[in-house]
Amino acid sequence: MSTDTPTVKPGPRSVFWQVTASVVVVAGLATVVAHSGNTAMAAGILTGGALVVVAVLVAARLYRRRRGDVPTGARVLAGPVDERDRRLVGRSWAITGFVVTGGLVVALLAKGMGAQVQEAPAVLLWVALATLVTSFLVLDRRS
Repeated sequence: MSTDTPTVKPGPRSVFWQVTASVVVVAGLATVVAHSGNTAMAAGILTGGALVVVAVLVAARLYRRRRGDVPTGARVLAGPVDERDRRLVGRSWAITGFVVTGGLVVALLAKGMGAQVQEAPAVLLWVALATLVTSFLVLDRRS
């Protein structure tokens, strides 16, 4: 008798409702922003949100085709994590912290030399997010 817990793959209905919920959240946020008078930002939220939903669907599809089990990201976000998952997340955050610290040093040096660095916090936020996701995916694939 096996003590392994069976892996449950999401069916088409589950995926449909997850996508629907994501689209409703993005549309709701865009509607709130549009009612505040900033329609350009609302259009950006819709475009970016749609891009993220499609990217997540494509990434999940590719991941399931390769591995066939519950993805590490799903376990980290919602499920039971093991030591490998904790180590993977810790290493991803460490890499992100290293990159952001380097970006802060560069921004401070540029500010000290008289450059205009008002956009540096926004750029560092996006760099941090991209680094976190990319490092997580690369480390997950290599492990």
